Amino acid sequence: MSLEILEEKEAIREVIDRFSNLECDVPAQQALFTKDAHIMVHMGGILAMDIHGSEEMRNQFEGFTKTVKASHHMNGQ
Repeated sequence: MSLEILEEKEAIREVIDRFSNLECDVPAQQALFTKDAHIMVHMGGILAMDIHGSEEMRNQFEGFTKTVKASHHMNGQ
């Protein structure tokens, strides 16, 4: 594997880790996405959310995290 591929993989891992650590800070998560992001969330093998755009992502995520005081996220699920 080339150094370039290893660096790209590490950069992707850093974004995933940063997103996970910001689990209850939706505005900070939103900053990691482009305005035209397409996010698909699956739960139990079922498509639970099909989100188009970072603004819709923020609205959806804030909707279900607004009452969350703390959370735990395991990367690599």
